[in-house]
Amino acid sequence: MNLNENHIQDLATLLYGEASVEERERVLQLVAEDEAARDVLLLAGCPGMKESVLSDIPFAVLSDFTAGVCENYLRVFNLQGVELSAGGVRITEAVRRISGGRLPLCLARRVEVLVELEPFVDPVKLIMDVHENRIRLTIGAEERIPGHFEVWRNGSLVRAVPVSAASKREISDLEPGVHLAVRHSKSSSGMSLIFLPFEFEFGDWMSVCLHRALSGHISEAVRILTTRLARFAADSAGVARTVSKIKSLGAVTKSDLGVLVPRPVVRSRVVFEDDRKAAYRLVWEGILACWPEAAVYENPWSEEGPSGGAKEAFISEDVLGLVRTTVGVARGQVDPKMATTVSPEPNLVWGFAALRGWGYLLEGEFEKAREEFGSYSPAEHDPFHMEISSLLAEHLCKSGGRRVTSESVASSDGVWHMFLSDVL
Repeated sequence: MNLNENHIQDLATLLYGEASVEERERVLQLVAEDEAARDVLLLAGCPGMKESVLSDIPFAVLSDFTAGVCENYLRVFNLQGVELSAGGVRITEAVRRISGGRLPLCLARRVEVLVELEPFVDPVKLIMDVHENRIRLTIGAEERIPGHFEVWRNGSLVRAVPVSAASKREISDLEPGVHLAVRHSKSSSGMSLIFLPFEFEFGDWMSVCLHRALSGHISEAVRILTTRLARFAADSAGVARTVSKIKSLGAVTKSDLGVLVPRPVVRSRVVFEDDRKAAYRLVWEGILACWPEAAVYENPWSEEGPSGGAKEAFISEDVLGLVRTTVGVARGQVDPKMATTVSPEPNLVWGFAALRGWGYLLEGEFEKAREEFGSYSPAEHDPFHMEISSLLAEHLCKSGGRRVTSESVASSDGVWHMFLSDVL
């Protein structure tokens, strides 16, 4: 976004409220042809700027959707007279609850909104598909009212589509910076859609990461964590821990519009192998936290092979037993229920209990999992994440197979918050 240097002072005058009525009108007219300056004012919610942008539209604009575009995502700035679909509302409300309202409203990929447009009785649906900084818009109405949907682009009428055919006539390849207006041909009012080029910051990426995780797209949430949020995070170890946590979470649960419910116990062999590897990842990372030298052993979570037997001498037989059992369980070669130790060392006791607990979670035996995770309370540190694992097992005990209730929503929110606490 390259601003005309001559307009910077004018923008500052407007944004800080120091302009008189006459001066404000002069500046609005001055920057009307400067796209970058116009976008800055729109982002800042400057009074009068939206009206200036849409001044060439020959009808009243009663509803407005304004958003910044970044890659496959939208950062919403205004939803005046516009409502998200029911599913979208549930996800965004869950993001708000889990983050304590600290994150901006960000949406991903396919966004459905409802808007009241004359002369329709029922809301009109608009679908925005966002991909690589391009937007595709589809308009649809259940009512077959005679007439056309008019689409105005940057002040000019570019399309008039019969209402009955509108849902099949998408408007594609829209770029950030475009200003659209939509109305029915027999109406004196309509709505505006303004898409702005925008660079996401930490809060925006965190919002969209949480949005994707709550929508059930764990792999995409992990990608955002590792390739976007990691650039901003002061604690890279916290990001790595969060990646492991949500991978383990996704191995035993799925998200029903933001509420965690159990994954089906019966899965394909390939899917179950992937889930098993993800579930026991937290146990392996607990081992590395307690005994870093264990990293030299071949394991399913690293492409590195063993670096030689010499280093094995630094690990006791008891620890070596936990290492080998964890690797065997993750590969399906050892029954996790048989994972036991006679050693009284707390870290070993917790490690074997975690193995058994995650085994029960994978098999849908949530009460047994809760007993394993809750049997041992780490005093000062929790390398095997027994606390959050116990919280997850308790949630699944209460909600497994039942309809969504206010209690299960609150319980699920607590699990999400704990699993994401290193980055929220």
